[in-house]
Amino acid sequence: QLDLPPRFQYGGRVANAPNLGTNNAPFYNFNTTKDAVGSITKLMGAHTAKAGVIYQYSLKPQSSFSNANGNVNFSNDSSNPFDTGFPFANAITGVYQSYNQASCYCIGNFTYKNIEAYLQDNWKVNGKLTLDYGVRVSHLSPQADTLNQTANFIPESYDKAKASRLYYPGFDANGTRVAVDKVTGQTQPAVYIGRLVPNTGSLLNGVFKAGEGISTGLYPSSGILIAPRFGFTYDVSGAGNWIVRGGGGVFYDRSQGNSVFDLLGNPPTTISPTFNNGRLQDIDPKNIVLGAPGLVAFDTSGNVPTTYAYNIGVQVKLPWETALDVSYVGSVSRNQLQARNLNAVPYGAAFLPQNQDPTLTQNPATPGSAALPNDLLRPYQGYGDIRIAENTASSNYNSVQTSLNRRFKDGVLMNVSYTYSKAMGTVSNDNNNGLTAFDTPRIDGNQHQANYGPLDFDRPHNFVASFVWEIPKTHATGVVGQIVNNWQLSGVYRWQSGQPYNLSVSIPGIGSQNLLGTGTTAPARVVLIGDPGSGNSNDPYRQFNTAAITIPKPGTLGLDSGRNFLRTAATNNLDLFLQKSFPMGGSRRLELRGDAFNALNHTQFYTVNTTLAVKSLADPTPTNLPFDSTGKLVNPTGFGAVTAVRPSRTIQLTARFQF
Repeated sequence: QLDLPPRFQYGGRVANAPNLGTNNAPFYNFNTTKDAVGSITKLMGAHTAKAGVIYQYSLKPQSSFSNANGNVNFSNDSSNPFDTGFPFANAITGVYQSYNQASCYCIGNFTYKNIEAYLQDNWKVNGKLTLDYGVRVSHLSPQADTLNQTANFIPESYDKAKASRLYYPGFDANGTRVAVDKVTGQTQPAVYIGRLVPNTGSLLNGVFKAGEGISTGLYPSSGILIAPRFGFTYDVSGAGNWIVRGGGGVFYDRSQGNSVFDLLGNPPTTISPTFNNGRLQDIDPKNIVLGAPGLVAFDTSGNVPTTYAYNIGVQVKLPWETALDVSYVGSVSRNQLQARNLNAVPYGAAFLPQNQDPTLTQNPATPGSAALPNDLLRPYQGYGDIRIAENTASSNYNSVQTSLNRRFKDGVLMNVSYTYSKAMGTVSNDNNNGLTAFDTPRIDGNQHQANYGPLDFDRPHNFVASFVWEIPKTHATGVVGQIVNNWQLSGVYRWQSGQPYNLSVSIPGIGSQNLLGTGTTAPARVVLIGDPGSGNSNDPYRQFNTAAITIPKPGTLGLDSGRNFLRTAATNNLDLFLQKSFPMGGSRRLELRGDAFNALNHTQFYTVNTTLAVKSLADPTPTNLPFDSTGKLVNPTGFGAVTAVRPSRTIQLTARFQF
């Protein structure tokens, strides 16, 4: 363990809190790859055949992301018996809301091997038709720590009989609220409620260290992957005026490394206990009552991220040095990575009578407020959150892409393109490279129903037009010629659909546990009681119909509205560029250039206030609308109003001398 300061956090009552310390310094990371590529090409009349082999070896020593130096949160918490009422005062007196520290500073030695071979042929069938076809064969080994420090959680191997017991809430003989071991009757202070009873169960229940009851790779290799590809080009007339092109193929990829690196933070190599509501000076390594440890896991199905891509299009040669291209481009992606909480509390669990804390009084206004702590309601008792990276997400992309291009001739170049597309999927990002937090996947099997919708980068309409115009020269010479000649005007116009977004709710004193009956899943969603509109309009204070939005009721399953069902305002932008050259003999030249970004100074709405705040769970009257009941504007950035715009006109002047 390195003697470095932990990370300190202070919570919402301290504005602009200093970011002191770090949780895992010094971060150690090297990336080395060794690649070998060999290929052979054979010309056989109308055929051009090619074969090759690709070998890649990766070595990545990297330190764990666990809190090796510790993470201390001094935020206020009304349930903390030591709380002083202010975070800085908590820090001075050692009072923490939560304290987490890993048992070691560990460095993994991660390696993988990719072995791939391909065989392809380009066959010029005749003067009109050309075929491309081939196959790629891949074997992708697991990315594994050669030191065998990593471990994986296998749900099927979890044994309830081996689970660690946890302290439950109860009363002692004096009527004081305490933590009780329900087997022995032993009591501890109430702050231990939900913690593990010492010397019970196993911290390795369902956990397998690399090479001990599980392969050193922790998950199966890809096996032999067969990826065929096919493409063609057909010249309809034989004169190059009408060309039809198409193709398709299967493409495989390995899961990105962060899904594996976090396995270094699992026991037995690393123990990362979390303590809640205590004092730093009371922590004694010889007498520790651990909180339920969190785990990370990786999918053991052996599935590999797979994309099926295909396209077909026509190119037509037109007069005036112009060509028209119209194509359909699509893809289907399966087995994509997502992060899910495998040990989330089931929906509605906090409402069940048997899950209520007998030492607390249920407040009817806040359902679920007297429920037992989350760790006592989880399906895998003895553990906290279990973040599993699994290859189960899916997405698809479909588009019609058109372009009209005029080659540079007679001083004019022009390009116009329009793409209509839809990018849909079950997680927000089709290239999840973080995996440090949970995505939106469900714990009840309703993944597609709840989450299939536009991806965050979905932009259905994309129109771009650009031009370059060399302003014709005159016959003027001397000073006049220097002024009126050698001008160039160019520009780019872009119209693009806005970004999809969601809405959320804010109810005083009410969280996900009070609405969903669980506090370990994605937040509850707004309820649609009318047509909210598209999500954007010309009115900066009414981007959508706020009257169509209300809060969910307790017992909701989070299916009241979809994901990314609204869209911000479109990008509508023109950039212009004017350049003047002054030839000065030989290669010498002075160039003056003026760039006007958003040349028309068009106001473009960008972000929107997406959080509906209401009076209470019983009274869902909005409290943050832009207008009051009389129609007076009282909150310019209220719910449904624009909160930011894209940059206004920006002018840039440049002078360059070339010699």
